[in-house]
Amino acid sequence: MLKLVAAAPDGWGIALEGESYWLIRPPFRQRDRSQVTSAQVERALVEEDFVLEEEPLPFAGWGELSRHLQALVISQASKEERAAAQDAARRILKRATAEQARRHLDQIQGRLDKGHTRGVESVLIALLGAEAVSHEAELVTEIQRLLTEVKAKRPRLHTSQAPQLAWKVKNETAMAEQTEAIRQRGSLLPPAA
Repeated sequence: MLKLVAAAPDGWGIALEGESYWLIRPPFRQRDRSQVTSAQVERALVEEDFVLEEEPLPFAGWGELSRHLQALVISQASKEERAAAQDAARRILKRATAEQARRHLDQIQGRLDKGHTRGVESVLIALLGAEAVSHEAELVTEIQRLLTEVKAKRPRLHTSQAPQLAWKVKNETAMAEQTEAIRQRGSLLPPAA
């Protein structure tokens, strides 16, 4: 059975087929796979941008694994595009005139009245950086009032609902157990099936 052991945001993956490790890279053709040793895999996990799967993900074949890695690349590109768009929006908001800022604040108040808070805080903070806004005490006061309103409407996470670390260690005991298991195996990698 084919299993994905680790993946990188750029689409590279490390797969385990039987007892053999394979490095697979875009565009995911047969010639884009190469067999690697466990020592090379461990070095890649330590030195490169690979994220070790908590449990290796099983795949029916190379095609299915390739589609999974392609989806990772697409989702990463989408995140980067969103970040670039948000950065551009912040730069535009920082050049807003006082009148433009007033229109933005009216729109934000309308969104808040409907219970929508997503993205509002970053817009308000960007507007605070606008030179025209900094010269208008009334606008600064209104932005501060809206920021307080956003904070009050923001959903609160109970500690038990807070996101865990990406590598799934929930407490010191679990981390100690995982560290001991790795020490006993003599490898970061899970045992071959």
